[in-house]
Amino acid sequence: MQREIRIALALGCSLVVGCASAPRAEPVTPGAPPPETKVGTTIVAAGDVGTATELFERGKKQLLEERFKEAAATFDLVERGEPRGKLAPQALLHAGLAYEGAGDKATAEARYRALVDGHPKDELVKLAWLRLGRMSVGASAWKDAKASADALLARADLTVMEAIEANGQRALALASEGELDQAARSVEHARDLMEKHHIGEVGRVPHEVAQVFFALGEVRREKSEKIRFEPPPANFGAVFEERAQGLLDAQAAYTDAMRATDPLWAAMAGFRVGQLYRALHADVMVLKLPVTAKTEKDRQLFEGAMRLRYRVLLEKGLKMMDATVRMSERVGEESAWSARARTAKAELEQQIAEQNAFLKKLPVSEADLRKLLEDLQKKRADEAK
Repeated sequence: MQREIRIALALGCSLVVGCASAPRAEPVTPGAPPPETKVGTTIVAAGDVGTATELFERGKKQLLEERFKEAAATFDLVERGEPRGKLAPQALLHAGLAYEGAGDKATAEARYRALVDGHPKDELVKLAWLRLGRMSVGASAWKDAKASADALLARADLTVMEAIEANGQRALALASEGELDQAARSVEHARDLMEKHHIGEVGRVPHEVAQVFFALGEVRREKSEKIRFEPPPANFGAVFEERAQGLLDAQAAYTDAMRATDPLWAAMAGFRVGQLYRALHADVMVLKLPVTAKTEKDRQLFEGAMRLRYRVLLEKGLKMMDATVRMSERVGEESAWSARARTAKAELEQQIAEQNAFLKKLPVSEADLRKLLEDLQKKRADEAK
């Protein structure tokens, strides 16, 4: 957030001339009636006086010092005092950043939309769309995320990184709607740019690139999880291998996303990898008792063999959820995704405990079950020759 604030300030300051210092303004409650009046080019606010430029400079200082509520109120003063002035678009953008910093996402979004709607030709509209897009992705508001991405991609002034981000964002939105082929095309557009400019090949990757890798993981995950085992396919082994390969392909993409400098993407990707294994376990465990199993002992052996063979999927899922939780704790970054990982970790621990309890009640040991599975596998291999 601090890096984004500094970028926005740099862009805004280049348009401001005659900057001067001014005394500190008192905070203004968002949504309250404007407490200021204009006297020529001077804004009188809550007993304080300053020109729009002076107030704007004051707001930037407050923003850099992370006095977010004060900064937001100051930028609101500038915009309300001169809503059609040259500083109004910058004040709206900076107010949005300040409200984001203060944790007031709804008001931040309102300021960005006021910039987009009220000053559609201003060069800062692009930054407002970028902020709106990131907020939409963070809130999983996919319809809004797609709208932001489309607005950006319709522009001719995007940088390479902005085009990468917009395509990745659009891919995420499309994948959430099940439009996997369109999502894959948006991912490929982004990856073509990344390959052309040698971006994201090694080391840590920025937010924009992490988003593309995550979107690729989402496309691969959605496609692989369309492969189900009910009713049981005649060629179960081949179908299971196809599903497992899809899992590994998705995991590879998510692993690239984990190289993000932003811990949020690492948490998102880590949770998804753990979820991949958990989902495969849930799907494969729906396989029904074969008709050859006639007795209660046969039923117990079949179910025990299934639980033993596929318990490893739960263990892999747990390992990833645990790593995600530990990473979030280490960097001090708690998010909805790390909270999901913590919940899933507890659930997986319970599932594994239940599997182990069932296996202990069987009339045969785990070692005996493994021997039965090995013999069955060898017999099928011999029959296939």
